[in-house]
Amino acid sequence: MSQALPYCASLLGRVILPIEYCMNILFVLSGDPPGSDLLNSEILKAHKTIAVDGGANVFASNEFTPDIIIGDLDSINVSFDESESIHATDQNLTDLQKALAYVLD
Repeated sequence: MSQALPYCASLLGRVILPIEYCMNILFVLSGDPPGSDLLNSEILKAHKTIAVDGGANVFASNEFTPDIIIGDLDSINVSFDESESIHATDQNLTDLQKALAYVLD
C-alpha cells in the first residue's frame, strides 16, 4: 500500500506541489475592487501580497501596503516606500502574466 504524500492544491485543483513549496499569494489587480473587509481578510491569510500594476491603487485606497508591485507600472497613481517594485516592460505579456511568471520563476 502506497502512502500519500502531503500536498497543496490550487483553487483550480490542477496544481499539486510538494507541501514545502506551498504559499498563499494574494494578487490584486485593478478593476472592480473587493471591499475593504474582504481585502483585509485575504491579506491576513496571504504569505505574500502582490499588486499587479493598477492593483497598487486598490491597496492604497484601502490603506494597505503590498509586498510587491509588478507590471509596466503605467496605471499606478501612488507610491509605497516599503514595497518591492518590479518594472516588467515586456508588452507582449499582460501585467498578470508578468506577475505569475515572477512567482513561478
